[in-house]
Amino acid sequence: MGNNQQIFFFCNATPEKGLGHFSRCKRIAAMLEKLSCSKSKINFVGNITKELQQNFELQGWHYHFSKSFECEGFQKDAIAIIDSYDISDASLKAINRHFKKSIFFDDFNRHDFSETDLVINFRFNFDFTSYSSVRGCFGPDYFPADQKMIETRSEALKALQSNNPQKIKTILLYMGALSDEVCQKLIDQCDELVTGVTLIIPMGLVYERGNLRSKNNNINILALQGSLSSILSQSDIVLCSGGLIKYEAGFCLKPNACINQTADQQHDTKLLEKRGLTMDFGIPNDFIDSQNKLRDKMSSLFDPETLQMQRIAMKESFNILSTENTARAILDISNEN
Repeated sequence: MGNNQQIFFFCNATPEKGLGHFSRCKRIAAMLEKLSCSKSKINFVGNITKELQQNFELQGWHYHFSKSFECEGFQKDAIAIIDSYDISDASLKAINRHFKKSIFFDDFNRHDFSETDLVINFRFNFDFTSYSSVRGCFGPDYFPADQKMIETRSEALKALQSNNPQKIKTILLYMGALSDEVCQKLIDQCDELVTGVTLIIPMGLVYERGNLRSKNNNINILALQGSLSSILSQSDIVLCSGGLIKYEAGFCLKPNACINQTADQQHDTKLLEKRGLTMDFGIPNDFIDSQNKLRDKMSSLFDPETLQMQRIAMKESFNILSTENTARAILDISNEN
């Protein structure tokens, strides 16, 4: 990548859109800087909630607010990296034609990628044959992790090799936009299964989680953060809302289960469950009125054999070099004429 090369990331991070798109863009931006020594050439375009904008200042990156991913006025001899479910095909086409090269982080193949130079989709068992893009990088070898996650995976692999029993000391409950009612039901079931455990519950973009209570365990409510990497490193089990975090937990060898927010999330969760990488707890309505169903699933997840089987599957399914693979693929595209 040339000395004056600019990179523009197009993504949102709002209560409606969540943090996942922003998180993976931020990780790729950091790896691109590491590999290309291009400090201060990174730009983010979109609607990023104010609480997360400090990330740009800390990294020396630039932020351009935009409601609909306008690209007019930006340097044309630059690279565009798009990560959005709801960008229109018209806006995508405009970005493709404005910039020197365009890369799209995708999940569901619902856009016209015929003018996109590279599509990246790290999902497991997805049907990649119908993509219309010029080129693609597909599968978990291109999952974007940050440096802390890479360190956590390395430590977890050593612990797995030692074959020593791993006690449950800390459980991460990352509920995204799921309600406090759902979160409290999970806490109640944790109280039935374990005592003296720390339950880490990050605030979301929607809920502050201040009214949650546990009778047998210790609740630790954390402020909204742009990354869960440090929290994941402390966690032994992850109960999550079904999005990007199930991949993050899997990369870090953290056994997990998903309460899915959408049908798309649940479909993806079921694909991972078939590989032994997560457990599908369904959607909130599946257990909101039936504690027995949730109790059975939680008991199964907390079984030491289930936990160990997930860790082994995670060891085999993820690649510790996946972030570097992704960044190098982007740099290869950017260096072409």
